[in-house]
Amino acid sequence: VFREYLKINKDATLLLIGDGEKRKQIEDSVASNNIADKVIFLGVKKNISELYNAMDCFVFPSLFEGMPNTVIEAQTNGLTCLVADAITSSVKISSNITFCSLNNPKSWANLIVKASNRDEAYKSVIKAGYSIEDTVRIFLRLVF
Repeated sequence: VFREYLKINKDATLLLIGDGEKRKQIEDSVASNNIADKVIFLGVKKNISELYNAMDCFVFPSLFEGMPNTVIEAQTNGLTCLVADAITSSVKISSNITFCSLNNPKSWANLIVKASNRDEAYKSVIKAGYSIEDTVRIFLRLVF
């Protein structure tokens, strides 16, 4: 999925948080795909909410999970979540979650683009009068 997303956004960075029995396999895959400079292995962390604040999107392409609390935490933080459709639907506690089939990495990559799109928020800020141009005009009126 991340390899597909890098075709769309070459400046992307993947944060992998946590540890597990497949870490070595994932590290080897990252190395063999020549994307080691784009992936950060953080291991187990306690400051998860701070890390969620640094993310544009939370991606959870797991094959099987019980009740993944991380998906609930990410939604609580306001992140858009893309989650494998193999995960229980009871994890959906907000409208910020989309379930996806693991069979199509390109579709995941395109959903990440949509989830990471901040254009609407930007347009709202401009409409509210907080563009750099509007701010400079206000400042100049106050100063001169």
